[in-house]
Amino acid sequence: MDEKAIGIAHYRWFLERTLDRDHDHDHDPKLSKMYDLSGLELSEETQAHLDSLYEKEGRQPVLSKMVDLSAVGVSASAHAQLDSLYEKEGRWLKLSERYDLSAFGVAESAHAHLDSLYEKSDRSLNFYWFSEEEKPKADTTSGELVLHIPSGVRLDSLAKEPPKLSARMDLSGLKLSEAALAQLDSMYEHRQPPKLSAKIDLSGLGLSEAALAQLDSIYAGKGHWFGSRYNLAKEKLEGRVLYWFLAGELINTLKRGGSEAFAWAQRKWEEFQQINPHPEYNEAVLVALSAALKLQPGQAAPDFTLDDLDGQPVSLSQFKGQVVLIDFWASWCGPCIDDLPYLRQVKKKTADWPVVFLNISLDADDAAWREAIDEHEIKGVHVRADGWGAEVAKTYQVMGIPSYYLVDSQGLIVEDPGLRGNTDATVAAIEESL
Repeated sequence: MDEKAIGIAHYRWFLERTLDRDHDHDHDPKLSKMYDLSGLELSEETQAHLDSLYEKEGRQPVLSKMVDLSAVGVSASAHAQLDSLYEKEGRWLKLSERYDLSAFGVAESAHAHLDSLYEKSDRSLNFYWFSEEEKPKADTTSGELVLHIPSGVRLDSLAKEPPKLSARMDLSGLKLSEAALAQLDSMYEHRQPPKLSAKIDLSGLGLSEAALAQLDSIYAGKGHWFGSRYNLAKEKLEGRVLYWFLAGELINTLKRGGSEAFAWAQRKWEEFQQINPHPEYNEAVLVALSAALKLQPGQAAPDFTLDDLDGQPVSLSQFKGQVVLIDFWASWCGPCIDDLPYLRQVKKKTADWPVVFLNISLDADDAAWREAIDEHEIKGVHVRADGWGAEVAKTYQVMGIPSYYLVDSQGLIVEDPGLRGNTDATVAAIEESL
């Protein structure tokens, strides 16, 4: 650790990757280390029991707990067979299935070699972002796989659409019809992670229904990685570097948005103030906390004005009296395009309601923006902000896309019900917001 490196742009990135790698290589991850369970006030004995149950039953959900196999004609006796097959062949994607390796200059004949290196690394990847690189490239000279990415290139723009489950596993032994296989693929693609209480038997912990619900909420939330990295940093780092890094984790978490992330950051902020000897880091966190407060549920959604496809100004405030689903996206964003079928269903189910789908593109390329709208037949109101540095992206603390905000008919931000991939929850939230 080098305090002099604090001002170097890539130093935080280096520490984040190092801590994440330490986490990934921990072959005995405890639930209590992966998630922040401090709000549950569990005794040490109960926490140890929970860790033991998670290690035994809950770390990797079987396919039959993620998909209703009976709905596609898989008999109960065949569930174990399919779960075993999924564990062996279908759980993990190969590197060549995750990313377009040709974009990294890798010939197809070398895909198998890179897939093997990826598998040996326990599916952990090293990334380096460099401004001097003109094109992405893969480097194996050190014996490990390192992906070099030019600064300004988004990693998700290099991602591939994952193959269907039926293409990753040999399901011929189940003797399912083509229609049943298609249904299985669709159900798996739109699967929702099972609740922790559905994965493991928590009845022996003696928790109340409210505590069980809170535990499920923590497990389903987005606090997994930032919580574990924060705790790991306290174990691995020291001196000014430690407090600088922890402050950065709090700030980045507050920028990620969401009530669960905000609640986690608030709890850690109380602790941080007690241990941090550097006032400048407290001041930096306070600035981020103030900005995050403006985006919490019940707060007025910050207004903005952007030009539409015809060059006419569009403001959020002009839609007061209607519910607005704000969608930050871009033409080059694979996950944004993947969400379009789900969004079409939401639009179809709310067609007769006073709802506005306000699509804010972060495309720097005007032509690419317009082409994507036409190609994918994206409905709604379209405006464009010029990239990540646009004021609206900063105001709404957009750190990744797609990013959604729901604004009710009074212009207030609504609690995020899980707006990605959950049609029913999104429609219900819209209905409550009318």
